[in-house]
Amino acid sequence: MTSNLYDFKFINAPIYLKYEVANGLYILAGPSLNYFIDFFSNKFKVRADLSTSYQISRSLDIHLKYTLGFEEISPNGLFLGLDFKL
Repeated sequence: MTSNLYDFKFINAPIYLKYEVANGLYILAGPSLNYFIDFFSNKFKVRADLSTSYQISRSLDIHLKYTLGFEEISPNGLFLGLDFKL
C-alpha cells in the first residue's frame, strides 16, 4: 500500500471574521487550527485562511477558500465547498 504525501487525516477548526460585502456575498478571514491524526511528530499546525461565500438560500451556501500553510509540510490549498444548514 502506498501513501501520497497529500493524503492527510486531520481535524480542522477555522476561526473566521465574516464581512458581508453585498447582499448574500461574504468575505471570511482568519486562522485555521489543524490537528493531524497520524502523519507528523508535531501534530498541531496553524494556517491562514481567506474565503468567500455566497448564500444561495437561507439554508444553502457555496464557498471558496484559500489556505496558506506557514510550514513546508503544511501546503497551500484551494478548496470549494457547499454548506447545508439544518
